[in-house]
Amino acid sequence: MLRELEQAKADGSYFYLQRGLAVPSRASGPGKTRAEVLEELVDMTPTERAYMNELYSGS
Repeated sequence: MLRELEQAKADGSYFYLQRGLAVPSRASGPGKTRAEVLEELVDMTPTERAYMNELYSGS
């Protein structure tokens, strides 16, 4: 148990656990580049675009 406590202190999760907060997840790898995101946006079909607009417009 002491080893787990030391590990939690070392990785920073102890700070959150002490305060009863959720421990933030660690990124599992590099995110998408700006170019990749823009390419996905350009390649989106009209049906997908309409769905996204409906999803994020709040209506």
